[in-house]
Amino acid sequence: MGRAGGDSTAPVPGSFKDGGGEVNRGTLPGRFAGAIRVSMADEKAMQAVGRIERALARIEAAASAPRPAPPRDDSELIELRQTHHALRGKVEGAIAQIDRLLATGERV
Repeated sequence: MGRAGGDSTAPVPGSFKDGGGEVNRGTLPGRFAGAIRVSMADEKAMQAVGRIERALARIEAAASAPRPAPPRDDSELIELRQTHHALRGKVEGAIAQIDRLLATGERV
């Protein structure tokens, strides 16, 4: 079948037979130029956004998960209370000594 007013065997300028077609060259002719690159870039961007959203979901889940209570070490707590009471006694004694010195008017 031929085209109207032309020979069906003659190559059409810009056609694949003439070597002017853009197949498998990574570009498209005319208004479609860059369409594949944009679409691939959009796809990669959407994949990246998907990965980010999944990572955020994992972070949010980990942040909202109840944290296990640290193991209790009663011996450490007992030691801390004993140290606190000893220090408190020393501070009370130092304050009492300062009060006596102030009351008697002595100079150190």
